[in-house]
Amino acid sequence: RHIMPFAIWEPPREILRMAGIEVVEMPRNMLNAFCCGAGGGVSFTFPDLMKIVANHRIEEAIATGVDTLVTSCPYCVWALSSASNGRIKVLDIIEIIDQMLM
Repeated sequence: RHIMPFAIWEPPREILRMAGIEVVEMPRNMLNAFCCGAGGGVSFTFPDLMKIVANHRIEEAIATGVDTLVTSCPYCVWALSSASNGRIKVLDIIEIIDQMLM
């Protein structure tokens, strides 16, 4: 028996495309996506581990050549922004939607 975790992949990508943004995937995406390191209480229990994982994810994003990483998770925004040290912009998709509505 196979159980599919609840996840919505295409609608956020469609929103980005509607905003005129080219969607570039990191090698690990959708079902094989790699965590930012902050979820599940890791950020509070193992903060050093969170920094390592988030930095690794930022390095993967930078390697794609993009200048902005978009997520829909506030923990991801926080962890990835901290790890990026300004090397790449990290946005919540709601910020893109807000810009579209202006």
